[in-house]
Amino acid sequence: MNSLVIISFLLLFSPTDINRMAAINKYKKLAQAAEKRGNHLEAIKYYKVLEDSLGFSNQKMMLNLGHNYFNSEQFEEAERSYQAASGGESKKINSIAKQQLGLIKAKNQELEDALAFLKNAIIDDPTNDDARYNYELLKQQKEQQDQQNKDQDSEDKEKKDSDNSEEKKKDNKSGEDKEKEKDQKGQQKNDQSSESKENKKEENSDKGEKKKEKGDKSKEESSEGKEKKDQELSEKGNEADNKKDEEKKDAQKPLPSATNQRLQQINISPEKAKIILEALKNNEVQFYQQMQKKSDKTQDSDKPDW
Repeated sequence: MNSLVIISFLLLFSPTDINRMAAINKYKKLAQAAEKRGNHLEAIKYYKVLEDSLGFSNQKMMLNLGHNYFNSEQFEEAERSYQAASGGESKKINSIAKQQLGLIKAKNQELEDALAFLKNAIIDDPTNDDARYNYELLKQQKEQQDQQNKDQDSEDKEKKDSDNSEEKKKDNKSGEDKEKEKDQKGQQKNDQSSESKENKKEENSDKGEKKKEKGDKSKEESSEGKEKKDQELSEKGNEADNKKDEEKKDAQKPLPSATNQRLQQINISPEKAKIILEALKNNEVQFYQQMQKKSDKTQDSDKPDW
């Protein structure tokens, strides 16, 4: 009866299928033996023969392949294998695969994703104590990291505020220095202006003194000129008076015969000629007297001569 069952089972498969099944079993044993020896690279080689050459793959094999990649620190390949093992029918295998995915994310400092995988691992298998322990440990680590980030942000903010305060103080000091420099320049300008005004005042004073001296000199010269002119006019007046006296004397003298003859020719009597001559002499005397009076008036040196 048993022999008949075996013969019937073998008849269901072709020789090719039988050979393939034998090869699968062979490489499974080789992979498991390499894992026991800790030779993860050799185990990976046998599992890849099963997957690629023999077309064999199941949830458990993909989990084991992921473990060997993980232990040989080929984390990208491990992540792909765990992803393939995390969606199978076995919740227990799903939980282990998600736990390993959480550890890979934690190594990459992706703490939020790591916590999410570990939480789902606990949901799939509440008895998975390793997943629960890793979850609690990673949660504390994240809280500490968040607190450190918060403290760092606060420190950075305080430093930034301090830097801004120092910068503001520098700006204020710079503004004060500029204002002080501006005041100093303004004071220098005022001092220069005051000095310039003082110099100008002294210059004007010197000019005034010179002008006054010039005016005094001009007045003195004018006074001397006036005195000289008055003296000349006085002398001319005296000469005119003397001349007048002499002419009066001459008028009292009888005219020469030649003069009488000339007067007779133009029908002017000697008496009339003497009157005309006397009038001309009087006009000349009046002219000199008027010139003398005019020179007696004081001339203002600061006004035009006209």
